[in-house]
Amino acid sequence: MIAGKETIGAVSLGCRDPAIAFTSDQVNLLQAIADLVAGAIVKARLLEESQMRARQLASLNEVTHSLTSTLELDPLLEQILKGAVSLLDCEAGGLLMLDEHTGDLFFSVVADQYRLN
Repeated sequence: MIAGKETIGAVSLGCRDPAIAFTSDQVNLLQAIADLVAGAIVKARLLEESQMRARQLASLNEVTHSLTSTLELDPLLEQILKGAVSLLDCEAGGLLMLDEHTGDLFFSVVADQYRLN
């Protein structure tokens, strides 16, 4: 299966009878079908990518809105981390802060995909 200049797959047909050979017309028909399938696969991939980008932009917009809608640090950090986990399609994430007195990092916010909703 060829999409543009790139091979994206193959179609394989066979027959139990070794005496049967496909004609050039049959091979050409199969190639035409394979090319149509390749085009459909490319379109489906593009649609999926566009939908993913739209979801990412929506998540980014939500995070941006959160940044401007609250002055409270803890809810703001939680929303930022949740947005990052969702935007990057991660299973979990943590936001570490620096303890100014000890110089140690500590988990300020933790989020996982099971607790995001």
